[in-house]
Amino acid sequence: MAAVTNVVKVEEDKPVEEEPASRINIKVTSNDGHGAVVCFRIKRKARMGRLMGAYCDALKIDITSIKFILDGTQIKQEHTADEIK
Repeated sequence: MAAVTNVVKVEEDKPVEEEPASRINIKVTSNDGHGAVVCFRIKRKARMGRLMGAYCDALKIDITSIKFILDGTQIKQEHTADEIK
């Protein structure tokens, strides 16, 4: 099993509208010292694994070498944006 080398912080930009939008803006920030920030606009029902894969592809890193964290809780690939609010 590979050691985890990076932890990334996930921030959710909340829409201003009263009615929930079908898509959400998510900003992923790395804490590896480089401060890489990647922004995504995804559907609320989309699995976070797609976002995680796209983030890792963009930065050319192995998805098994990092963790995605929101407010101290690890996000799993099978979670959706609605599930992790």
